[in-house]
Amino acid sequence: MHLSLHSAWLSRHSSKGTSSGRCRRAWTHMREEELGAACKTCNNARRCVTPQLLSHPTVLVIHLKRTKWNTAKMEAERITHAVEANLMVRVPAAQGPLTYNLSGVIYHAGRGKDATSGHYFTEIRVGDQWFMYDDEHIMLSPNWHHAIKPPMRRQRSYKGGLVAVAVYTR
Repeated sequence: MHLSLHSAWLSRHSSKGTSSGRCRRAWTHMREEELGAACKTCNNARRCVTPQLLSHPTVLVIHLKRTKWNTAKMEAERITHAVEANLMVRVPAAQGPLTYNLSGVIYHAGRGKDATSGHYFTEIRVGDQWFMYDDEHIMLSPNWHHAIKPPMRRQRSYKGGLVAVAVYTR
């Protein structure tokens, strides 16, 4: 399952920071509103399609769209507010909620206006340890090593990168 959150939603909810769980709930809520069975204006019934997952994936990828379109400038602008990824996400399922654990994070650092500029690096969980992968350099993640807070709990990573993708596994 791959969830992409529209930048307009992220922009409206950026003042206090946002969690990945809140993003997921908002995505689900937005889809439920859009797929409602009655017109909000006239209350007439209409045909609709309600998507349903037949099986839940082993890997859940949440991609945060970090750009928005500026109609005045006619160009994309970066969204730079912090988003906190939860260490665990519960997804409703017929047999009861499924638990997904954070297993990797991709960061984007740089001052570019879009995803094609700047630098990407990642933190990956291997067993109970987190490792930072930055080009050819691999090191124990400073977030985990210092036991201050697990990865993603700070507004920005130690290199100033913003969360671009959070990967969960069950």
